Amino acid sequence: MPFDVYFLRDDYSSIMTAKRQDLLRLLAAAQATASELQDDLAQDPLFRLAATEASSHLTRTLQTTIDRAWELFLRPAHPTTLLVTLDAGWIQYINANYEDGTKSGIMADQLAQHTSSDPELVKRLMRVLTANGTIREVGINEYAPTPFSKLFDNQSWADGLRHAVRDYSITMSGMPDYFAKSQYQLENTGKKIYQHVHGTTFFDRVHAGGEVGSQFNSFMRVVRDGKKSWFDVYPIGERLQPISKKEVLLVDVGGGRGHDLYQFSRWQKDQQFKGRLVLQDAPTVIAQVRPEQSVDMEVQEYDFFTPQKMLGARAYFLKNVLHDWPNDKCIDILIQVRDAMKPGYSRLLINEIVLPDEKCDSWTAAYDIAMMAVVDGKERSREQWGDLIDAAGGLKIEKIWRLGLNNESIIEVARA
Repeated sequence: MPFDVYFLRDDYSSIMTAKRQDLLRLLAAAQATASELQDDLAQDPLFRLAATEASSHLTRTLQTTIDRAWELFLRPAHPTTLLVTLDAGWIQYINANYEDGTKSGIMADQLAQHTSSDPELVKRLMRVLTANGTIREVGINEYAPTPFSKLFDNQSWADGLRHAVRDYSITMSGMPDYFAKSQYQLENTGKKIYQHVHGTTFFDRVHAGGEVGSQFNSFMRVVRDGKKSWFDVYPIGERLQPISKKEVLLVDVGGGRGHDLYQFSRWQKDQQFKGRLVLQDAPTVIAQVRPEQSVDMEVQEYDFFTPQKMLGARAYFLKNVLHDWPNDKCIDILIQVRDAMKPGYSRLLINEIVLPDEKCDSWTAAYDIAMMAVVDGKERSREQWGDLIDAAGGLKIEKIWRLGLNNESIIEVARA
């Protein structure tokens, strides 16, 4: 999309100073360069994070404090509007029926007629999406798709939006009332934030077998998209080989439907590494594992608060499990793994965020709050990870590998 100042009046040039013109030229040049580098930036998450944080700082510099306040107040309009338009089928219709290379787009009245929707509602909601760049406006009440809108043709990303609106936004809206009643104490013996808002816990809803659980597990299939895999960074050949074909190479504890283990199994074949793979999760989750994904792995129903079934494996893998739980529950989980580990042989690999001690990026900071609100969990700093591992007893951190964007890391743990 070219740099545009269409909202400036035609007569605005009379008060455009040289410095203002310089600023617009610099902004236009920056946008043009970013567009040229888009494919390159997609492969470099750390530089991309630095550039987007710098862009955010620039935006805040250009805004007044009142501008920022109103932007903050109205921010929920974008994700909730996008969800309504997805549920109504408007986004899917635009994505499917717009013809590339044509000047005409999909008309609002056409959308309304196709989906039996109110034309005025279509125009008002689509205005939010065009203003935020989710949909292109190619004429008056005339729309075309964007790469971002097409992302939601993938059902897993659409389910991710549903999860975010229902389980992040709605739950976090209850935080002011919750913390006022708890007298601003993080640890208490009463209901947690999600239960305070929804009347039940998130995991109870997930394991109940309804749409909350199916949508969440669907979303988990794509959370790795655009990110480095842990096995691209962690030196498996050096740290976990050699091993025989009959031995267990990796136990994915709480591994969901096996999305990560399936990717690892393909990588294992390519690298010709030996060893069995085991997927473990709750019965309601294991029941959703696709047969075609479980061909190269053993699948087990397992509660990670109970004694580990697979003893003496080469490695146990916990990906985004511990951030779902407070410290006391994490210690219980770690103890079960520790007791199954063979000293001097087994490794525990924890795939989690390691919070920086200062200058945290906005995504990571917000994600920590989402974990607090939804599951009473938390992201942890290097010191907090060390304290947690020490508290479990008999374990020690060997090394931490950073995977890239958002401080995601692999924490290698051995028996002490």
